[in-house]
Amino acid sequence: MSTLDLKAVLRQLDSALRALKYPRDVDYTGLSKGDPSDFLPILSFAFTSFSPLLAEKLVEAGLELTGKTDLRFMDTLYKVTVNMFMDQIPDQTRLDQNPD
Repeated sequence: MSTLDLKAVLRQLDSALRALKYPRDVDYTGLSKGDPSDFLPILSFAFTSFSPLLAEKLVEAGLELTGKTDLRFMDTLYKVTVNMFMDQIPDQTRLDQNPD
């Protein structure tokens, strides 16, 4: 990703976080370097604090995200992605097939 693309994405993220009323300071330098410790608080806020309804649905599905280590949090977030959103992701094998 070019520097201009990265800056544009970080500006979009900044706008989105302001719209969500994200309560913490964001280290955009760390985000631009891909530092996971800078992404985790944002993900945690998005999945546990921003939407009580989403947090409740996750708990009902047995996918508790609060009170976990960073590793366990990411493991559970992966399960959320696979279990709850996988139906919305196109099957790559279907995309790769050429109709003859």
